[in-house]
Amino acid sequence: MTCTTDQVQEGIANNSEFDVDTKIIIGGREYAKHPVHWYEDGNVGFLVEEIAFLIHRGVISRKSSVIKTLIDSPSTMLPEGSTPTSGQPHLTSPHGIQFVPLGADDRAIDFARALDFVYPDVLPSTRAPLWSAVDFMGLVRLTHKYLIQDLKTWAVSKLERKHLLLPRDKSVTGALKKTYSNDPTFCVDVIRFSLQCQVPQFLPLAFYALATMEWSDHPREAALCLDQLSPADRCRLIEGRGALTKAVKAKDSSIFESGLMEGCCPEGKEA
Repeated sequence: MTCTTDQVQEGIANNSEFDVDTKIIIGGREYAKHPVHWYEDGNVGFLVEEIAFLIHRGVISRKSSVIKTLIDSPSTMLPEGSTPTSGQPHLTSPHGIQFVPLGADDRAIDFARALDFVYPDVLPSTRAPLWSAVDFMGLVRLTHKYLIQDLKTWAVSKLERKHLLLPRDKSVTGALKKTYSNDPTFCVDVIRFSLQCQVPQFLPLAFYALATMEWSDHPREAALCLDQLSPADRCRLIEGRGALTKAVKAKDSSIFESGLMEGCCPEGKEA
C-alpha cells in the first residue's frame, strides 16, 4: 500500500483501507502501522497517538540527540512539558523490537512529516509542500522539542515567507485584516506557539491583532480563547489595548486642536 503522510489519519478512520497486516498489538494495545514509515528491516519503533512507526535507529539518532537519548536510556524522561503515552517508557513488540512511546502532546502527522525529510535527506533543495500555517507550526513544535534544528529552521523560514506576519512585511495592514483580525483563536495559537518554540518574531502582530480586535464582529464565545493565554500575556494584551486607545485619543485631540488653530483669525484681523 502506498499513501502520502497527509492521508494517514483519513486512512485510519476508514477501516476498509487497512487489512489485518496493518495492525499490531504492542503492550496490550492495538496500533495502526504507518503506511509509509514502517520498514520491515527497521530496528526501533515509536508510538505516537494511535500510530506505530518502525524505522532505523541510526537514521533518527543522527538527526535528534533527544530521541537518541530516549532510545538508549529507557528510564530517561521525555522533554519538559511532555507526558508519556503509556505507563512505561519503552514497550516491546511480539518480535522483540523496542518501541518508544513519544509524548501525549505529539501528533503522528508531525512525526511522519519529519521522517519524510529525515529519510530522503533532501532538505536543502526540497520545495515547500502545500501546507497550511497550522501544518508548518506543528512541524516546528515537534522539531523544536526533539532538537531537529535544520528542519525547524527550514519550517520557520516557510512560516516567515508565506504564512505568519512579521512587522517588516509590506502591505501588512491588509494581510493582518484578512488573516489575523478574523480569527482571534488563530492569534492566540500563534502567541502560544511563538513562546513555546522560541520564535518571538511572530509575537508583535499577533498581540497587535488581538489588541485591536473588533470583538463586536465575533460571537461572544470567541473571547474565551483568551483564557488560553497566561496571566502575564493577558496583562500585556490589556496594557497594549490601553496604550493604543490612549495614542488614538492623543492623536484625535491633536487634530482637533490643530483645526481650532487653523480656524482662528490672525491677530488684529476680522474673520
